[in-house]
Amino acid sequence: MRTVESTGHMVLLWLMLAATSVAAMELAVTPVELAQKADWVFVGTVQNAEGRFAGSSNLIVTDYTFSDLETVTGTRPAQSTDGVTYTMTVGGGHVGERAVQISGAPHFEVGQRLLLFVYGNDKKYLVPLVGGSQGVFRIISDDATDTEYVTDWMGHAVESVSHDYFGVSRNRAESIRNGAMSWEIDSGSLRTVLTNVPPDPGDEVQEAAPEFGVDQLDGGSPLTLDGFLDLFRTKVMNHAPVPGRIRRSGTGSLLEVEDGREMRRPLPSSNLTMIGSVDWGASGEKGGVLGACGYHELPILMEYPPVGLRGLAPYASSLFTWNRYMDIYTPQRNNNSDGPNRDNEIVGYVSNSELRSIWGFSWGDGIAMCVTWRTTTECGKILESDILFNSHEDWSWNFERTLDGDFINLRPVFMHELGHSWGEMVGKYRETYDYDHPSVMHAYYGNVVEDGVGIHMADAYLLRAIYDNQTPVRTITDIGVESYHARGGLINSTTNRTTYTAGESITIRNVTVENLSNHTLKNPQIRFYLSKDRDITADDIQLGQYSRWDYLEQDQYSVHTYSKRIPAGTPPGTYYVGAIVTPSGSTPESSSSGFTGNNATSLHRAVSVTCPEPAAPANVTASTDQVMRIQIGWSSVSGATGYKVLRNGVQIATTTTTGYVDRQCDANHTYGYTVVANNACGSSGESTTAAGRCRPEQITVWPGDMDNSGLVDIGDVYGLAQHWGTTGAARQQRGLKWSGYMIEPWVESAATFADADGNGTV
Repeated sequence: MRTVESTGHMVLLWLMLAATSVAAMELAVTPVELAQKADWVFVGTVQNAEGRFAGSSNLIVTDYTFSDLETVTGTRPAQSTDGVTYTMTVGGGHVGERAVQISGAPHFEVGQRLLLFVYGNDKKYLVPLVGGSQGVFRIISDDATDTEYVTDWMGHAVESVSHDYFGVSRNRAESIRNGAMSWEIDSGSLRTVLTNVPPDPGDEVQEAAPEFGVDQLDGGSPLTLDGFLDLFRTKVMNHAPVPGRIRRSGTGSLLEVEDGREMRRPLPSSNLTMIGSVDWGASGEKGGVLGACGYHELPILMEYPPVGLRGLAPYASSLFTWNRYMDIYTPQRNNNSDGPNRDNEIVGYVSNSELRSIWGFSWGDGIAMCVTWRTTTECGKILESDILFNSHEDWSWNFERTLDGDFINLRPVFMHELGHSWGEMVGKYRETYDYDHPSVMHAYYGNVVEDGVGIHMADAYLLRAIYDNQTPVRTITDIGVESYHARGGLINSTTNRTTYTAGESITIRNVTVENLSNHTLKNPQIRFYLSKDRDITADDIQLGQYSRWDYLEQDQYSVHTYSKRIPAGTPPGTYYVGAIVTPSGSTPESSSSGFTGNNATSLHRAVSVTCPEPAAPANVTASTDQVMRIQIGWSSVSGATGYKVLRNGVQIATTTTTGYVDRQCDANHTYGYTVVANNACGSSGESTTAAGRCRPEQITVWPGDMDNSGLVDIGDVYGLAQHWGTTGAARQQRGLKWSGYMIEPWVESAATFADADGNGTV
């Protein structure tokens, strides 16, 4: 028998009797959905707990009686004869030495004071709590003042309340005195690498420190019960209704996408006829810890569901993913008989009526389950594992269609149940969904970018620890990146803003990078991009430079916050922020030696990039003293990628510099010049006008040489009497030293000559 948990790197031996495990996967629910779906929300104290058989079936249930009732909202079901207590029936429990455990079903102790979100007792659900254990909060009293405070089911103090999220402490609260919490520190948890990443080579922004570290104590203020209820009433109960993900009835469907066309098909039926008898024994419990308990004799022969050949590919892909790390599964064809037959089976889609005919209870909030038959030793040999899906839900393998949509993504749900099938979170481990490490064993989140393509470091560690005595650990190079982090559940990575200007810095918070390899990675790197879609590639717009680690050891991961620069020339629009990791330098991971499905991800929410038009250039000048050219200059404009030069309103040139020489000018002409700045977003207005003059070329002249022939002769005298003439700059007399000098040539000019005194000489 083998059991491994995330609070240590050791194999523990347990000698305990166990029962059948039913691991039901729940949808992650928001505070608003808790309030909207619950028939009654109340505070009460557990007065009594009594296990019994459910009718004639072999299922054990527990009746919990609550007293000291305080209604928060809703109406208390009529379920007691004295009018002051309330009895709620939950699947699982003990009758003598016999026990049944339903993972996801909380076990209450007499004397506990709780806040519960419940369905009415007329609804026969295995777990009549909204969202399973998500619908339970503990009430603890201050040792000194008796003031009541609120924690979630696993003891994390509630510090804030919003319509879509309860903010809880990282550590669990052991006790409280005079308003100060005493925290339980999980010092032996799976190792994490939370040191700073070095600054980017050549990047403009220094990397930020992680938001939290493994040894950091909680600094938030725990909410009192009154404070919690006040916030719950104002922020949650008064919030506008939102569509819920939980379904109770109806016929589900399977959405398939082929060549861009969506096709909604009926769910294939299962061959389920019965769920077999229970091997009785005492059950243990351990909450809030990722662990594995029990083992199969390898290989695990897993029968495909009764679907056509075309529908088998995604199931085969998921089995293959686990096999990349340890070769544990061998797929088999379905033998058309599902149930306790010593065959491990993907049963398929099962309805409420089928479950009621066997157990007398319905799916409730469960969307899938794995039923595991074991030997009498709690963490011993697993005899059979069967996986069932709720047929009242709408399903799809298409991630894009399921994110924030009405369909549930089959892939992460199936990967979760496969984890149960080989021994993860069964036996002594209670399914609480509040884990502080990434894992396939979290609840289903429709608003988190988790496509189910791949597993996580904790899963790989547990799988190797359980089965390394039966099959070799496979050599694999695998680095993964996720746009979320785990802290009492999965929390999306975020950016510091939703709108940016091209050229600005962007902060990307709490990105998870995991080493799933069976060896240390040297020089792993991460790069961030802006992409028009969720298919993140190196061809997208890179943000700044890469970030790197010297190394990531096996079974290590990083949660880190990064600061990057949006390129100045980024076109305006809506983008997804994406990340790509590489195991060593910039070389992408090889599909032959590693698993590439988890090398890229995108953040859940898109961002907008604006690119304002640049300002008009200032300080425009144009020369007036240069020969046959005019030099134009101006000041640089922030954000501009180029400039247009206009002469007398007509564009004559483009340039990326802050100057231009106009060589196409006419001598002695004056022109008006303006400049326009431009970038990817558009162009500025025209600048103010600068006047420039084009001076003609100069020639050498000689004193007395009227025709500029180089000789002073009779030709110069004759020219004075002609009626045409030339004018220009005055020419100096040089005295006896006859020398030439440069001057602009005279140009023809109109003139009229007259014999003013009538002497016949002009």
